[in-house]
Order: sequence, then C-alpha cells, then structure tokens
Amino acid sequence: MSKTEVVYQGIFRDLPAAIVLVNRDGMVIDINRAFLSYVQESNLDVDVAGWEGRSLVEWLGLEQAEQVAELIEQACAAEQTEPLEITHGVASRWLEIQAGPCAEEGGVWLLWRDITLQKKSTAALQNVQKLEVFGQLGSGVAHDLNNELSLVNGYAELLLGEDLAANVRTHIETVLSGGRRCGITAERLLNYARWLRLGRQVQELNPIVVNAIDMMRRQFEKDGVVLLEDLDADLPQIEVWAGQIQVVLFNLLQNSREALLRGGVDGIVQVRTYWREPWVVLEVEDDGPGVAEPQRQHIFDASFSAKEGELGAGLGLGVCRDIARDHGGQMKLLGEPPEVCMAL
Repeated sequence: MSKTEVVYQGIFRDLPAAIVLVNRDGMVIDINRAFLSYVQESNLDVDVAGWEGRSLVEWLGLEQAEQVAELIEQACAAEQTEPLEITHGVASRWLEIQAGPCAEEGGVWLLWRDITLQKKSTAALQNVQKLEVFGQLGSGVAHDLNNELSLVNGYAELLLGEDLAANVRTHIETVLSGGRRCGITAERLLNYARWLRLGRQVQELNPIVVNAIDMMRRQFEKDGVVLLEDLDADLPQIEVWAGQIQVVLFNLLQNSREALLRGGVDGIVQVRTYWREPWVVLEVEDDGPGVAEPQRQHIFDASFSAKEGELGAGLGLGVCRDIARDHGGQMKLLGEPPEVCMAL
C-alpha cells in the first residue's frame, strides 16, 4: 500500500460522518468507523462483520433499492445528485444519503446523515401551525354559532310565553333544550380555540382536562364507551399551553375509544390527574386489549398505528410525547394492562 493510500485510509476511517464506499454495482468496498457505529446502534438484523463485497441494499435490507441504484449511477457519471431521503430500521428513523465519485477507489462514496430529529421538528411545527389556524377558525365558528343560537333560543323562549297547545309547547321546549345544548358545545369550542391561541400560562390542569372530556363525552356515549374522570382537586398550578395539552388528551382518548371498538367490547376509559412530586400527572387508562409486547417499543414512532394496514392518521403519540417534553415533562406507557401517563 502506498503512502498516499495509507494516509487516505487513516483519514477515511476516522471521519466523524458515516460513510460507505461502493462500486458502480452497489457492492460495498469499504466502510468507516462512524458507519459501522450507525449499523450497530440501529439494531439491524445484519451481519455486522459481513459487509465486504456484498450488495449494500441486500446487506442493510434497504427497501429503496431502485432509488439507491439511481443515486450511485448518477454519482458514477459525475452528475449533480440530489440528497436521497429514506426510512431505515424502525419507521421513525429518517436518513439523508448524499453521493459523489471517489477517484481513489474508483467507486462512489455515500454519506449517511440521520435527519430524524429534523423531520420530527418540522412535523411538530406544522402541527402547531395547524392548531393555530384551527384556533382562529374555531373561535370564529363558535362566535357565529353562539349569535345564531341566541336568536333561536330567544324566539323559542318568547313563544313559550304565549298560550300554546300542549303538543306545540312540547316541540318548542325540545327546540330550546337542543339549542341550549348546542350553546354549551359552542362555548366549549370557544374555550378550546381560545386556549389554542393563548400560548403558555400558569394555570390549573383540571379545567383543561374537563373541557376536553366534555367535548368527547357525547361520542363516547354514542359508541357505548363509559368515560370516567378521577381528578385531584389539590393540584398545584403549572405553566402549560392549554390548547396543546387538550390536543394530547384528545389523541389519547381517541386511541382508547378506537382500541375498545376494535376489541368489540363496551369498555371503560378512565382519566386521572394526581400529584406525584415533582410531577403533575395526567393518566389515561382503558380496559381494552392493550398494546402487544412487540409493538410497545414502537408506539412513539412517527407512523405507528395499531390499525392493521394503516398509517397513523391522528397527531400520533410521537408528537404527543414531544409536546410533553417541550413542557419539561415526559410521556410513558405504564402498567399491566398498559396505560399512557404524561407527567408535567
């Protein structure tokens, strides 16, 4: 080996970036220590020592074989290459692969960069922006709805002051009762929209929880699911963004409701708050089938869903956990049967 080759090998081995060298057919020529660390830390089901002369795609079990082959072909032709984004290992791990020709080895270098945190941060920001938009729209809708309901309820009350036939009075009382219930729902929506826009404030957790539960209760009753609450009246005030906490609770309640419906049982969902120094804890428990052991380590992945064949359509427990962490707290799956617990 020449002196140049020795120097090259030494530099390549110790580069902090994860790099793999391949030939134009995608066969592995060499890897550096950082790339080996990536493979080991990813807990991939691969032969860590058996990389030499193997197809990169087959060795790592990459699903994006065509995209990787095209990237290598472009780099061999010294064409301008765009970074390739892929998921690898668990669904929540995002990678960006950059490529270029390697004259020293007559092949292509592939630089692997983990962009999972960047992806999650972008997704979280987009969700926050959506919540802000919903807060503005929800506030306007609730305000307009209240105005129209005031007219309906007002005229209904006026009519009840007239001399009416018994059956007519009954019908008007039904209209008034429904209008008042709609008014309560509109007020809850207005509170929710207001909380979404207020940002962080030092406040009590229980009113935030109660408002979220009241908004979900009718749907639970319709599905035959009992929604119970056990809220500690002596909780200390904490600094929270109420709208975000309600969104997290909506997501947890929806997950529990859907789990019970999938299990085909008329179950119970219990929401608790309590003080476990130094944490104020919000806990959601249901008596559904629970989370299977193989799935537990992935429930906070970005695209995890317990619905077979579907991607998660809601906010996702990963983003919910990020919201908890952003509040200086944490979110965990606890107990047997498992329950989701958020401590702030």
